[in-house]
Amino acid sequence: MSLVNGLKGNNHLTFHNKDSTNYIGGKRNRDPFFEAPDMPDNTYIDGQTCEKTIKDLRRLAEMDQPFFLAGRFVRPHLPFYAPKKYWDRYDPVVIELADNRYRPKDAPPSLRDSGEVLSYHDRGIEYNSTEFHKITRHGYYACVSYADALVGRLLATLDELGLRADAIVVLRGDHTPVTVTFRREVPAGRELDRPVSMAAGTIDPRFPGALWGSAPRELRLHRQSARCS
Repeated sequence: MSLVNGLKGNNHLTFHNKDSTNYIGGKRNRDPFFEAPDMPDNTYIDGQTCEKTIKDLRRLAEMDQPFFLAGRFVRPHLPFYAPKKYWDRYDPVVIELADNRYRPKDAPPSLRDSGEVLSYHDRGIEYNSTEFHKITRHGYYACVSYADALVGRLLATLDELGLRADAIVVLRGDHTPVTVTFRREVPAGRELDRPVSMAAGTIDPRFPGALWGSAPRELRLHRQSARCS
C-alpha cells in the first residue's frame, strides 16, 4: 500500500517548512528541491505510509493465514524532504564530493542527466556548483536515513507480532525492476543475504507497459542475471 499519490496537500511533493512557500519555481513551478523541518516522521507522506502499513500488519496478523503486503516509500527520491534529525546525522563539512564532475570523453549524445532537479526551485543555489553538490548529497543521505528508519519500524513490528520467522521480506528500489526467484525451499526462520537468482532491467519510459521483448528492438530490456551457490 502507498499514500504516495494522496490528495493535494498530502503527497510526496508536499513541503512543511514555512519558508518553503517563498521558493516556488523551476521548470515545473514546483517547491524547493530540499527542506529539513524539525518535525516528526509522520509529517511526511512516507511516515504516514509507514503507520498505515503497521496498522495493516496488525490487522493481517490476527487473520492467522498467509498474506501479502506491499508498502512503498518515495524517499530518497527527489525532492529531498526529510525531518531535521536525519539531516543532523551528517556533517556537511565532511561530506565528500566526486572529483570527476565532467562529461566522460567520447560519451555519446544520449548520455545525459535527468535534469529532474531543475523542476524544483533552487533556493538561489547555483546548479552544479560545489554548494549545490554538497546540499544534494546531504539531502540524499538524510532521505536514505529517513527511509531506513521507516523500514526498521516495519521490521520491528514483524518481531513484535511474532511474524519474522515466517516472513519473506523483499526490499527493492525504483528504476530497477527486480524479479527474485528462490529455487529451493527456504527453511522457516532462515535469513538469506542474497537471492538465489535475480533478473533486473530498465525500460524506456515511453513504453511503460512494455515487458520483456515487447518494446521496439532498440529499446528492449537488457537482462542481467546473478546466481549464488
